[in-house]
Amino acid sequence: MKKLLLLIMVIVFCSGLAACKKNLIAIPIADNDLKKSIPDVAYNSEDNNFFVFWAAAPGQESQTTEYLISGQKISSFGKPLGEPVEVLKTTLTAAMPRVLYNPNKNQYLVIYAVMEGYMNIHGVILDKNGAKTGEPFKVTDVAANQFHYTMAFNSTKNQFFITYNDSRNGAGNIFGVIFDDTGKVVKPEFVINNSVGH
Repeated sequence: MKKLLLLIMVIVFCSGLAACKKNLIAIPIADNDLKKSIPDVAYNSEDNNFFVFWAAAPGQESQTTEYLISGQKISSFGKPLGEPVEVLKTTLTAAMPRVLYNPNKNQYLVIYAVMEGYMNIHGVILDKNGAKTGEPFKVTDVAANQFHYTMAFNSTKNQFFITYNDSRNGAGNIFGVIFDDTGKVVKPEFVINNSVGH
């Protein structure tokens, strides 16, 4: 049986690697015989819990005929909080969710790739329980694959900075976009590095 598991340390103080290994337990997050892929997790500093997100493909992973991006809240003791939430359901290929917590508004940004001829990045803002606070939005819709994406939150200006590789010029150049905490563009896509060899 394939399961998505979260490992936590139940006893912080231990002596030696062997002793530490004994203090690790596996916490089922999405527990069935279907495969889940590429999970990501964020910590909620206000509610003292975690939110885990993962992708599931139809047939081998999803129980439906569609691609899913799902999430599950987990307590600081490793217990599921409520039921899993559905972030996205689509007939298009969807994969590789990434999540970032905004402590100023107690919300999350989840980004993921959707195959629309190319793997383009989409995003959605979720409240602390995983409900959408607005419509999903495109990070970029350039006719090229975006990959290796990551992001950071500016707590001073309430902005999300998303960066990624992009193959539009034949090489994996680095681009970025800055969004506010509602998903609106603050600075449109710009080149970070297009040097030869990058």
